[in-house]
Amino acid sequence: MVRIYLKEKERGSYGLDNIKQAVDAVSSSTMSKRKAEAVFGVPRRTLGRHLKDQVIKPGKLGCYECALGSTIEDVLCKHIIAMQQTTFGFSTGDIRHQQ
Repeated sequence: MVRIYLKEKERGSYGLDNIKQAVDAVSSSTMSKRKAEAVFGVPRRTLGRHLKDQVIKPGKLGCYECALGSTIEDVLCKHIIAMQQTTFGFSTGDIRHQQ
């Protein structure tokens, strides 16, 4: 297992604010898609999908959601980190196992 993960690609690093600004600029006909791509750093195909309303959940990468909910997930993460700091680490199998 990799101890230090280095992210190789910058997928989705342009941010939701830049997407909104680029969509507003293109939809108001002040800028072309190609120019908006250069100015805001949003890929042209992504911008096209947002202009055609093909994006269901803007700002989310992937199609999966957390089954627990954000508050329970945060509590679980804090508990796992606290247990790891007390030298009682969990494996992924231990975390997934239901009792």
